[in-house]
Amino acid sequence: MEYDSSSYPIIHLTGHQKKIYPWLQDNLNTPFWRCYWNVTPGGWLRVGGAELELKSDQVYIIPGYFRFSTFACEPFEQFYIHFSVPDNHFPADCGILTTPIRPHWKQLWREWEALEKSGEKNRFRRETAAGAILGEALLQLPREVMTEQTRRSPMTRQAMTLIRRDLSTPRSNPELARACGVDLRTFLRHFLRDTGESPQQFSRRIRIEAACRYLLYTTKSIEEIAELTGFADRYYFSRVFRRLQQKSPARFRRQQQPSELADGN
Repeated sequence: MEYDSSSYPIIHLTGHQKKIYPWLQDNLNTPFWRCYWNVTPGGWLRVGGAELELKSDQVYIIPGYFRFSTFACEPFEQFYIHFSVPDNHFPADCGILTTPIRPHWKQLWREWEALEKSGEKNRFRRETAAGAILGEALLQLPREVMTEQTRRSPMTRQAMTLIRRDLSTPRSNPELARACGVDLRTFLRHFLRDTGESPQQFSRRIRIEAACRYLLYTTKSIEEIAELTGFADRYYFSRVFRRLQQKSPARFRRQQQPSELADGN
């Protein structure tokens, strides 16, 4: 049986930081989601004109493309997960989601921490522990929050899979229509109806989201990332990236690079 990886949560990064301060991150807006558990008080979020304290008895789930800033009143400790969820499975306006932390999650985090210190040989068990926490936290949310928002036709699903399959070689609309076995006009009409985007808009967004992950979680150069995500050169890639992320690739990497997590994540 072939599984579509876009149908499941995908973890990109797990981490644990102590003595985080001042945690100054301004106007974050990334494709990936975040799961935070602040073990000790001190961390805050700023959303619009409101401020939200991250309490130690809650897990906070922050959607992708949700705009917020962070700051700290005092040094604090945090476990976190960066992850992606399938398109179309959360309301666009769901906002920050919370669920009470359960005692065995704390035990799993501490196991994750111990396994991290033991090196790569226990990586699978470590990431499985993080995945168990994330999965249970998501399952605590109301069912209507985590369900397919609109039904998509098999043709649209097939086209989305084809677009994701090889990001380095984007397919044209006629190529996608032929692969789906329909004429171009029918293909474009159904894809737009099902997703709210044209096939090429969807393709650019998915490739820029992949570029964001490369920028944050690898040391690949911007030229390499442009090639891997199907852009003709660094300059065209940078123009598209800036249009969708409101900042250049280099600035995006500097602002949110996980290697700089002493100030936040």
